[in-house]
Amino acid sequence: EVQNYEEAVILSAKTALRSAVSSYDLSVFLENGDKIEEHIRRTVDQKTTDWGITVQHIEITDIQIPELLQNSLSYVAQAEREKKGRVLLAEAEIEIARKLETAGRVYAKNDIALMLKSLTILNEGLKAGNSMMLVPNSITEELEGKDVFGLQALAKMQKKERDENKGADDEGR
Repeated sequence: EVQNYEEAVILSAKTALRSAVSSYDLSVFLENGDKIEEHIRRTVDQKTTDWGITVQHIEITDIQIPELLQNSLSYVAQAEREKKGRVLLAEAEIEIARKLETAGRVYAKNDIALMLKSLTILNEGLKAGNSMMLVPNSITEELEGKDVFGLQALAKMQKKERDENKGADDEGR
């Protein structure tokens, strides 16, 4: 026999709450509070039905998590976000590599497309305002007499300058 029903209901609710806390993972407990409340309500209601008491609703109003546990959960959440970010970056790199592989096959089959791509890259470098740009001889050779960007004229001027310097060195000996 129960003498103090109110105290007995509170004690049953506390016991059911402790049981629920130990049965569920903290993240589940925090995310699915309504399901946990319903589980506790049913548990308490089963005990109190014999006393003629029906529990219709139980509400968890405040969950206090120790600071050390909060910090730990924060680190876990941050690590999870970093993991997702790295996975997304890796997936993007794989996708880029596949596209570059496809582009490489296209350029391998089409010399003109490769030359145009090379010129586009060269043009972008010139637009960037770099003070020095190394241009492979193969680009000027591929242009076959077309003086794009004045590269062939520049090559001729440099050759003439080298020849003149060589001649001056020969005379000085």
